[in-house]
Amino acid sequence: MFGTIEILALIAIVMIALKMFVAFFMPKEALKLGKSILKYESAAYYSCFVLAVVILYFLYTAGVRIYEILAVALFLRMLYGMALIPFAKPLYAKLDLKKAVSKLWLVYLFALVLLVWALKELFF
Repeated sequence: MFGTIEILALIAIVMIALKMFVAFFMPKEALKLGKSILKYESAAYYSCFVLAVVILYFLYTAGVRIYEILAVALFLRMLYGMALIPFAKPLYAKLDLKKAVSKLWLVYLFALVLLVWALKELFF
């Protein structure tokens, strides 16, 4: 029988497999999908936040410690970094830093909460 962690892993596997399939075999459709999601930027942003909180809840109640989650997040951050580096110059050339920071306040707040929580678990 699958537990919470295994179910979340299967969801991730299916999502990654679908993303790779669409990106490799249907790139035009992938671009259309991305553009259609961006039409609802705010809804997509807050939906991702809610899903992140729900997934964090399931992971934590399954016994995964917050510092373990952050260790895995570090690994994934490196993979996403590899994916974004080839596009960094054109993105940074158009980036308005003040606007970016103002749009990412919730991400920064959530990261700060996770940081404090992980430090508490590790040292106190």
